[in-house]
Amino acid sequence: FTTILSDVKINATYNQFQGNPFIEYYVYPEIKFDVDNCLAGLIPIKSDLYVSPKGSNSNDGLTENTPFQTIDFALQRIHSSESEPLTIHLAEGVYSSTNNGEVFPILLTSYVTIQGAGQDVTILDAEQSGTVVLGDRHEKPILSDVTITGGYAESTRYGGGITTSNENLTISRCVILENQAEEGGGVNCSGGEDNKFIDCIISNNQAVSGGGLVNRGRNTLFHGCTIRDNVAETGGGIFGPSYDFNLTECLIAGNEALYGGGAGFVSSNGTIFTVCTIQENQALDGGGIFCESSSPNLERCWIRGNSANRGGAAYGFASSTLRFRNSLITSNTAKKGAGIYCFFGADFELINATIANNAASTQGGGAY
Repeated sequence: FTTILSDVKINATYNQFQGNPFIEYYVYPEIKFDVDNCLAGLIPIKSDLYVSPKGSNSNDGLTENTPFQTIDFALQRIHSSESEPLTIHLAEGVYSSTNNGEVFPILLTSYVTIQGAGQDVTILDAEQSGTVVLGDRHEKPILSDVTITGGYAESTRYGGGITTSNENLTISRCVILENQAEEGGGVNCSGGEDNKFIDCIISNNQAVSGGGLVNRGRNTLFHGCTIRDNVAETGGGIFGPSYDFNLTECLIAGNEALYGGGAGFVSSNGTIFTVCTIQENQALDGGGIFCESSSPNLERCWIRGNSANRGGAAYGFASSTLRFRNSLITSNTAKKGAGIYCFFGADFELINATIANNAASTQGGGAY
C-alpha cells in the first residue's frame, strides 16, 4: 500500500498480508495506515541481516554463515526504527536477476544501512532492466561500498543508477558506473533534503540531461567525489535545474555535452564549488561550465584544460553571473572566450582569481 493523502488515514485493519504490513517495504508511509489486527506472512526481524548471492532465502539471515540470497528478501524482513537502526551486510559477489534472482530496483528504506564488502567486489547489476537503486521519501537510509551498474530507466526516464527523493540519505564509497536515463544517467536527486554523496565515483553514464547526475534536492552535498567520462546533451557531468547544492573537493573531468561538458546550470543561483578541479571536459558551449540564468560560486577551484567552441572554461548566458574566488582558470581552449564567455546580459566576478595561458582561435583568449 502507499498513499499521498496528507490528512486521511486509511483503514487497512484485519487484512492478511503475504509479506509484512508493519514495515515500509510493504506499507508506506506507515503513519497513514491503520494496520491493527493484520496478519503477516513474513515475520519481521529486528536485527542486522546478512546477504550473499550464494545464500538462501530459506536461511535465517542472522549470520555470515546463514545469509539470505537476495537483498530484496532481506528488505522484506528487516524491521528498523529511528531508535533502532539496522544494517544489511552484503557479501562479495554480483547481485543480479540472472546470478542470484535479485529484484530491482533495490529500495532504500528508513534507518536501514546497506553495507557492501567493497566497491570493487560487491556489484549491484540491474542488467538494463530499470533503475538499480530507488529511494522514495524515506529518512536516513545509507548505502555504502558497492558498485551500481546496468541501470536503464526507460519507463521512468529518471535516474538509471540511483533515483531518490529521500531525506538525509547517505551514499558513500560507491561506484556508479555505466547507467542510462533521460535525466540523471548515474544519479537523479528528484527531491528530498540534506542528502550526501561521499567519496563516490560517478563514471561512464549517459543521459539527455545530466549524464553523471541531476540534482533537484535541497541542500544536497557531493564531497570527495569523482565525476568523469559521462555524456549528455546538457550537463555531461552535472545538470543543475533550479535547485542549488554544494560540491567540495570533487574532480569533474573528461565529461562531454553540447552545453556544459563538466556542468550545466539553468535557473540555479547558489550552487557552490569549493576546492574542486574541473578539467578536460568538452562541449559546444561551456567546456567546463554552462550557465543559463544561473550564478554558481567557485571558491579555490582549478578550471583547466577544458575545450569548447565558446567558453572553454565557462559560458554565461541570460543574466548569469559566474563568481570565481581564489581560483585558477588556465590552459583552456575555445574559438571565442577560451577562459570565460559571457553573452546576452551575463557577467562574471573575479576575486583573487587568475586567468592565464588560455588560447582562443579567434577572440578572447582570457575572456570574451
